[in-house]
Amino acid sequence: MRRIKTYKIFERELEVLTPEQIEWLNKCSTRTWTLNDQGLVDLKGDFELMGLDGKDQGELNFMGVKFGICKGDFDCGYQKITSLEGAPHTVWGYFECGSNKLTSLKGAPQVVGENFSCSSNRLTTLEGAPHEIGKSFNCRDNQLTSLKGGPQDVGEDYDCQDNKLKSLEGAPLKIWGDFDCCRNELATLEGGPQDVGKSFDCSKNRLGDLKGGPLKVGRDYACHHNLLTSLEGIAQQKIKDFDCSHNELTSLKGAPQEVGDLDFSNNKIMSLEGTPYEINGSIISGNNPIPKVTIDRIIKMINPENEYLEVMQSVWKGLKPDIKTVMYQPAFTWLTPEEHKKWSSLQKYKQIKSFL
Repeated sequence: MRRIKTYKIFERELEVLTPEQIEWLNKCSTRTWTLNDQGLVDLKGDFELMGLDGKDQGELNFMGVKFGICKGDFDCGYQKITSLEGAPHTVWGYFECGSNKLTSLKGAPQVVGENFSCSSNRLTTLEGAPHEIGKSFNCRDNQLTSLKGGPQDVGEDYDCQDNKLKSLEGAPLKIWGDFDCCRNELATLEGGPQDVGKSFDCSKNRLGDLKGGPLKVGRDYACHHNLLTSLEGIAQQKIKDFDCSHNELTSLKGAPQEVGDLDFSNNKIMSLEGTPYEINGSIISGNNPIPKVTIDRIIKMINPENEYLEVMQSVWKGLKPDIKTVMYQPAFTWLTPEEHKKWSSLQKYKQIKSFL
């Protein structure tokens, strides 16, 4: 129930606001609102932007009203607005401005207590974004090429997927929740976060390696559907689930040494060197030059006391010639000079043949 305002307060509002603006504020506010000494409208509860005629607000934006503090949630999403000029400078709850026609965050609140979402707009820069966000930040599905100007203090997740990012410069160094930068145009992880509390997803980019990526990831690590030829640069501690499928990898060198599920399918794996010593979940390894049954057999034998080369020496004689041709390495010191020459020649021949 709205509190009845005194005549003096109402009279002052009429001096600053038009009857149409007052009607609009009453329609969009769930509780009372007041006009402060600076002529800004403070909201005691939630605010949901809507047009007086029930249609999208469009270029009317905030009807010329300027807000101060919102002590609830402020929702101006899905209204086709073109500017955030006049939005509250502080929002205690969440701030939603997604699915509009925004090209700039100028005028956005600078402090948001919960989530801030500006997804599905036409943003090319994050300049003007909040400095402090209590929970999650969502800028997905825009036209961003970097994260410069974005928030540095984000309490939970950071979602910047589905943009045109060529750089992660501007991202916070510490992410407490998930960091998702998938489906962009990244060729490097330089400039991105170094400590991710939960999951890190850089899949579906143009990465050739993982240098510059986070040194600590608390949960899952996804780097599938890239152009990876190396796992160099990946966080080396325990990872829950690790997915490096659909790349150009020839070995697992650089992989974390303890994982839950492991997926390295659809690569060009010719060596299992670098395989995690401890795998606590499933192994997905299909569509590689080495048959799955051979992969499973060798992986079961690898541990800190039984390194990859030692395992290969123990299984070498039992491998079929075509598998030996794939897995041969000059580092196999137990082979005679004649055997080295034989398997090296066969391997080169097979590689040349694959290009013809």
